[in-house]
Amino acid sequence: MPGRNRRMCGLNARRRSDLCNAYFHAMLSQQNKPTRKSWLRRVFRVIFIVLVAWLALTWLVVLVLRFVPPPTSAYMIESKLAAWHAGKDNFSIHYHWVPWANVASALPISLIASEDQKFPFHHGFDVQGDR
Repeated sequence: MPGRNRRMCGLNARRRSDLCNAYFHAMLSQQNKPTRKSWLRRVFRVIFIVLVAWLALTWLVVLVLRFVPPPTSAYMIESKLAAWHAGKDNFSIHYHWVPWANVASALPISLIASEDQKFPFHHGFDVQGDR
């Protein structure tokens, strides 16, 4: 912008200083105004932080449950609620976790087959069964 510099050189020093101060003051005041872009950026930042926190929390729970037996299961909760609804006050569930090495080798595939009989043939996703 050589033309702009030439015009500024024609002004006296005080006038140049006043123009520069006014320009920078206008730029600073314009930056402090709330804009739609900054509002959207804040919303997206909050959504991103919530998603990352949720992902980290779920991974942490899975990591903990990898080494610690779960304190309960959906079946245990359902049984306790059914007993409570039936009025059985002395109902309790007795269970004993067994190490994976002590489980029969056929049990994992049997458990999966009880839910999805075609599991060994579709590699995890039964597209035909979902229809």
